[in-house]
Amino acid sequence: MSFTFQQALTGLDAAAQQLDVLGNNIANSGTTAFKRSRVSFGDVYANSVSATNNNPIGLGVSVQAINRIFTQGGLTTTNNPLDVGISGDGFFVVQDVATGTNLYTRAGQFNVDAEGFLTTAGNQRVLGYSPNSGVPRNGPPDVALQVPTGSKDATVTTNINASFNLNAVDKIKTDALNGPFDPTKSDSYNNASSVTVFDQIGSPHTLTMYFRHIDAQKWNVYTLLSDGDNSLKPSVTPAPAPTGSNLSEDTIKPVLDTVFAVPAAAAGGFSAGGTDVILQYRENKSLSDSPLPAAASFVVSDTTGTSYAVNSVAVDPVTNRVTLNTDAIPAGKSLRVSYTPPTIAPLQDKAGNLVTGFTSQSAANLTPDSSTDVVKPVLSSVSVNGNKVVLAYSDTSILDRKSVPPISDFSVTVDGQPLSTPFRTGAGFDPVIDPIKKTLTLTLANPVQPGQSVKLTYAGPAVSGIPIRDLTDGSRTVGGIDYTGPNTAVAFTDQTVSNFTPVSPVALTLDFSGSGVMQNQESAFVDLSFDLTNAVNGTSPTATTPFAFRLNLASINPGAAFATTAFADNFAPNKLDQDGHESGSLAGFSIDNDGNLLARYSNGLTDVKGQIAIANFKTPEKLRAVTGNLYAATQDSGAPQTAAPNSNTSNGRLGVIKPGTLELSNVDLTQELVGLITAQRNYQANAKTIQVQNQAAQAILQAI
Repeated sequence: MSFTFQQALTGLDAAAQQLDVLGNNIANSGTTAFKRSRVSFGDVYANSVSATNNNPIGLGVSVQAINRIFTQGGLTTTNNPLDVGISGDGFFVVQDVATGTNLYTRAGQFNVDAEGFLTTAGNQRVLGYSPNSGVPRNGPPDVALQVPTGSKDATVTTNINASFNLNAVDKIKTDALNGPFDPTKSDSYNNASSVTVFDQIGSPHTLTMYFRHIDAQKWNVYTLLSDGDNSLKPSVTPAPAPTGSNLSEDTIKPVLDTVFAVPAAAAGGFSAGGTDVILQYRENKSLSDSPLPAAASFVVSDTTGTSYAVNSVAVDPVTNRVTLNTDAIPAGKSLRVSYTPPTIAPLQDKAGNLVTGFTSQSAANLTPDSSTDVVKPVLSSVSVNGNKVVLAYSDTSILDRKSVPPISDFSVTVDGQPLSTPFRTGAGFDPVIDPIKKTLTLTLANPVQPGQSVKLTYAGPAVSGIPIRDLTDGSRTVGGIDYTGPNTAVAFTDQTVSNFTPVSPVALTLDFSGSGVMQNQESAFVDLSFDLTNAVNGTSPTATTPFAFRLNLASINPGAAFATTAFADNFAPNKLDQDGHESGSLAGFSIDNDGNLLARYSNGLTDVKGQIAIANFKTPEKLRAVTGNLYAATQDSGAPQTAAPNSNTSNGRLGVIKPGTLELSNVDLTQELVGLITAQRNYQANAKTIQVQNQAAQAILQAI
């Protein structure tokens, strides 16, 4: 009986502590992410390790430990974008601002304070990783997460990535039938598509791309930047000619421009009565006439499948032409010319660059009928853009750039009033002939205004004796009539043109194979530059000029491959995006499934402002509880291992983030109430032990 009072007292103390733990669990059953505690008991004996006799009677009970049970609490949806639950192991890392101490919590009831910091309900700052900092996402967090309170600055457009399908069977547009490209005339182009771009101060502009089908496998692309009723004409820097990775001048291959047919010359060993099929190359390189390619490298046929023998081949390095002398081809045939580069004596330029092989190049058979003795250059259109007057000639002849007539051969009237000094002259302003584009450009002394009617008259060679003419040379027989020398352009009178709104030059010419796949995809881009302060166009100087960006209609980047195609299907944009945006004010913030803190702006953009860090411990049960649903690391818990959500650490895998949810307490009220009854009975039983012991002691005293 000597130990009874002591035993009962330890029992009362243990039961009281159990009641305290159970009461605390019950009190926090509604606390976010609270983890219940459990009491561990142990019996007490007075034995010594070295004692020879054991005392079989214990001294009572002791509380050995009070442990946290870190089982997962249920997740409840709150729809608050800053509430975050963790599914799995781990703790949010927060910092006490006053002490700078790192603490840990499972309670993700976050807010944003006046300075924009993400904080807990107790005003501790949530730690994480800064965006694009290069900090590994498997180490200590490097920043207190913060949402900036200011607006998002505008970003200028620098790239447009676009791809389309251009309908391969769309009508081919020609100057003769449809006139030159004019954005105000829908018949002058096949399709158009627009995208909004942003200048340096975030002002939006509409860029429109116009697509004009110019040949069976070629399309021209034009661009206009529009501000309300004003259209801005860009300066265009096209992509260099593709030569793989080396774009130096000596590796630019000759490029085929046009193919046409004329009656064969009776000179140079050619057979009169046959046909000359002429391949006109661009003048970026001069073709080499030695060695001559074999006639067998070329195949000439018409669309009915009839082939025409190629008798001989001639190369003119001055005019950059290849002439194929063939058997006579009937008038009106639409021709196809194929070239396969031979291993010996291929077609090349003087630098040794091989002419790329081609297949099925279309050509109109322009053989004149018997009633015509010459094929003269025919004026197909006249256009005025500001102070530039452009005379475009038909494809029957290639103009001779040496045959520039004096400016005195031309006269101009504007709205019926003759101009005494219509043209500007001098260096850079004299008439210019482009033999490949077949144009003659004149510069007016003063630009005409929109809506004015312009009439241009050309007197012809009778005035000066220097006519506009083509490159035809040698003696030819046509319809039994002999003639020698170039064909003189027909004089014209009162060619009336309207002053079109300035339009862009050709930005790109896209070339497709017979299967609709773009050729030379690596050069399908163009650099465009616009002067936003151009007073002629009526725009205000609101942004830094020039406004320049790149238009990409194909990409060879394997990670983001796209390309414009020309299949026999409807016109459709497949990709159309750009990298600029207007400024925007902060509209809200949220957290995503990866733990990223996102800021949303009024311009529709979202920025990542950081990523939440998660930590776990080798023995989380040994963490020290701190007021406010927080824990502090101890020596027994081990050092924290921190990383991004759902990452592996040496302490195990971290849990995943569940935005818009909160973790509930893991307290089971039923279990706790049953435990409360048990602890109460234990307390009452130990009190009864003291009562019985007291009665026994009283009996002894009464017996004395």
